[in-house]
Amino acid sequence: MDFAERLRTAVDGSGLSLEEIVARLAERGTRVSTSSLSAWQSGLSRPSRAATREALAAVESVLDLPPGELLALLGAASPVRRRGPRPEPDSVRLWNKPDAVRRLLARLGAVTDDLSLPPRVSRRMRLRVDAQGNPRHVTVGDLLRTGSQPATRVLYLQRFPWVGELPSVVATTGVTAGRFRGDFPNGLCAHELMLDPPLPPHSTAYVEFSVVMPPQLGTNYQNLRVRPGCRDFALTVDFDAAHRPARCWGYRQQEAGADEHVVADLSGDAAGTSFQFARLDPAPGIYGIRWEYPAQAARTSQPRK
Repeated sequence: MDFAERLRTAVDGSGLSLEEIVARLAERGTRVSTSSLSAWQSGLSRPSRAATREALAAVESVLDLPPGELLALLGAASPVRRRGPRPEPDSVRLWNKPDAVRRLLARLGAVTDDLSLPPRVSRRMRLRVDAQGNPRHVTVGDLLRTGSQPATRVLYLQRFPWVGELPSVVATTGVTAGRFRGDFPNGLCAHELMLDPPLPPHSTAYVEFSVVMPPQLGTNYQNLRVRPGCRDFALTVDFDAAHRPARCWGYRQQEAGADEHVVADLSGDAAGTSFQFARLDPAPGIYGIRWEYPAQAARTSQPRK
């Protein structure tokens, strides 16, 4: 029996879900993500780093296995490469309230690094705004490319200030809706989307999903986060003809809380209802479209008294 088969058998025999195993590991001070456990037991990957191999002792304890049984099935460890201090992940700097983000992700057995895994090589986002000016429907499309590690899921984190209810995934391509966790006091929610099928190492896939937004968001912008390795993005906002904006512009923030820098004034289509902000080889950061309606534009253009 090989490592993956033995682990899978032990998990099945324990009667515990992967999430319950992750929670019990956390109680022992051992951090292993649900996606890692899933990949290990399916044979998509094996724990090779020293930290993950050391975590197997806690996994064996949770699953009531003899000490060292799983480690013995792995064989010799890979040589350890010396690295310098690890910088704070870009995923943290791209969100306000990072502690709240960490807590929310922990409820999915994830850490902030998991927000950028698998890497997004190309990003598409399209938002539809209704006749009352409420952003109501967003479609996200990502081209994913795995490296040496496989992938079983992607995580989609959203921030919703002033929201009265939480959004929901309504359509998917290449993924299936998994768990959902919301943090109402901090205006955050996280969707777990399971890759269908899982991605083995060094593979590429396109996934797409749509989210219905709650009404009366009270926002006049939409943004997406671009991390290192993303080669292009396209962000589009479509407005109802009954509620067209007077002005739209594209902006960039280096990180959450930083100043917004206007990158381009967007002219839109002939009908004045669709505006696009796209870039090749973008620097990492937060990119968005912000808009003003005629009444707002008139107020901002009036001279101060």
